[in-house]
Amino acid sequence: MKFLGRDDIADRLGHYSGSLLKRTIYGKRFDAIIPVPLHPTRVRERGYDQNLALAMAISNEVGIKVINNLITRRKNTRPQSRLSDTERSSNLEDAFGRNVAYNSKIPKSVLLIDDVIHSGATVAGCVALLHNMKIENIHIVSVCG
Repeated sequence: MKFLGRDDIADRLGHYSGSLLKRTIYGKRFDAIIPVPLHPTRVRERGYDQNLALAMAISNEVGIKVINNLITRRKNTRPQSRLSDTERSSNLEDAFGRNVAYNSKIPKSVLLIDDVIHSGATVAGCVALLHNMKIENIHIVSVCG
C-alpha cells in the first residue's frame, strides 16, 4: 500500500477499519479525525498520502470529519521503517508542529490515524503536540502494528 502507490488498498483498509471502529466507538463522541501528516516531499515521492487516504475512508464509515491541516510535518525525516527503535525517536525530534495557518476551533476529542505503529515514536510525537494544543481526548487508530 504505502510503497507501491496502492491507494486502492488504503481505501479498502480504511473502510474495513472504519466499520470495525464504529462498533468500538459506539456512544463516544469525537470532534475530528486527524491523520499523521507526511512531509510534502514524501507525498510527492509516493504519489499520495496513505494516512490521509485511510482517514478519509474511515471518515466515510464513521461520519467524523477529517482535519488535515491542524498539524504539519516540519522536517522531511528519514523513513522510520529503516531505523532501529532507538533511532526512531531521535529521528522525529521537532518533526511535527502546529500549522500556524489553521484558524478554526481546536477539537477536544480526536482519532489520530497512522498506517503503521512499530515503536510508537511517530504517534508519540503527534500526541505530545496535540496535548500541548489542549486536545483532551486522543485515541490512536492504526491499520497495522
